[in-house]
Amino acid sequence: MTVAKTNDEVDVPKFTELRIWFTAVGFLTRLPCPTWCDHHAVAIMVGAAWYPTVGAIVGTWSAACHGAASAIWSAGNVAAAVASAASVWMTGCFHEDGFGDSLDGIGGGWTKREILTIMQDSRVGSYAAVGFALFFVSKVALLTELGESQWSWGRSMGAGPALVVAHALARTAPPALLVCLPYVDETQGKDKGEFYRWLGRCRDILNLRRVFFAIATSLCVSAGLLGVARTVICAASVAMVVVGAGIYGQHMLGGIMGDYMGATTCMAEITVYAVLAADVEGLSTAFLDDPWKTSVPFLFLAGIVATLVTYCNFFLPLLNRSKCW
Repeated sequence: MTVAKTNDEVDVPKFTELRIWFTAVGFLTRLPCPTWCDHHAVAIMVGAAWYPTVGAIVGTWSAACHGAASAIWSAGNVAAAVASAASVWMTGCFHEDGFGDSLDGIGGGWTKREILTIMQDSRVGSYAAVGFALFFVSKVALLTELGESQWSWGRSMGAGPALVVAHALARTAPPALLVCLPYVDETQGKDKGEFYRWLGRCRDILNLRRVFFAIATSLCVSAGLLGVARTVICAASVAMVVVGAGIYGQHMLGGIMGDYMGATTCMAEITVYAVLAADVEGLSTAFLDDPWKTSVPFLFLAGIVATLVTYCNFFLPLLNRSKCW
């Protein structure tokens, strides 16, 4: 280990790439790593460049379990459940834990301080319980809809390839958020040691070159399995999730934190399954046959959303200022 300098002339440990790689593996999974690796905050942040690669490993393990379960049970939802359990086992429910904490905090807290306090509580609240149920039910349903795996260079289909791609693409979220937004002091001023002090300087330590490497790695994995066209669609969908999460995190928390990045990873993963399982061709055919009938559900939904937005931004302020009460 050597020492480098940041812009503020504070010594920053510099690790070998091999140690950074194993740190990323040990941080995101249950896989055993050499004893000379630890969870140093700097190595974890710099190791974000390898997160999509680790995600591809998790996805490959899940896909292998899905394939084995498909050979034993004919019901596709059983194989999907086995694949979901396999990924949770390998990661130690790492991202899902952040997903639950974020739902409880943002759902139950009214202020930033309340949100952070709730997120530090290890107990599972109602928002997390409902969120977990919806997440895993949706994941199993979508993997079942994707069907049996068909492996082919650039033309893979089914649940297995989707698992590999989703786990790789979703793990571009943490490095992208880390380099763009400040890390929130989740200790709320309490001194929890050197680890959290380093996290607060994430934007100084994690550079764009490593973030681009993470994105490029995930795109290569996706393109190799799905081809360029579907990769562009999936990557664009994940990008929208990450941008939306960044805007929302900045508004609610003033930045991002570990649990929130885990929640974003979960949402990005489920988004990839949803995109790949969508019946775009069927929708296009139906629209060409009968545009009006096909458009009615979407127009109805748009009308409801427009009504709610109008009520919140126009009528509600009028009612608050009126004295009719």
